[in-house]
Amino acid sequence: MARARKYLWVIATAAASACVSSCGSWRVVAGTPLTSAAVDSTKTYRVTLQDGTRRVAEHPRISSDSLTWAEPLLDAPFLPPKRRGIPLSEVRLVEVQGTSTLATVAVIWLSAGAIIAIFRGGPSFGH
Repeated sequence: MARARKYLWVIATAAASACVSSCGSWRVVAGTPLTSAAVDSTKTYRVTLQDGTRRVAEHPRISSDSLTWAEPLLDAPFLPPKRRGIPLSEVRLVEVQGTSTLATVAVIWLSAGAIIAIFRGGPSFGH
């Protein structure tokens, strides 16, 4: 019985972890060319450049003819972030990061069900 609970716990944890990543999504920002009115500096954006490379910009701003943002240094997290920028003419596609309400509700529902199943003893394996 204890072994079955252990397996249920592992399965529930793996399922919840997988579902959490599905809660986030990227949505295309309408309105090209990009304007300061279209960019909310409190959000995270994924920018696809003309050459196909992608950059993730957290809390970006439009300054004149460029998109600028602060990028944390991964190898030195205690140092101030480095300022990055790209000309708006190099931007092909802009997406904003958001959450999916349906996926979030599903994660909560599945996690609650898994926890209830674990505490009730789950199915009887081997009987």
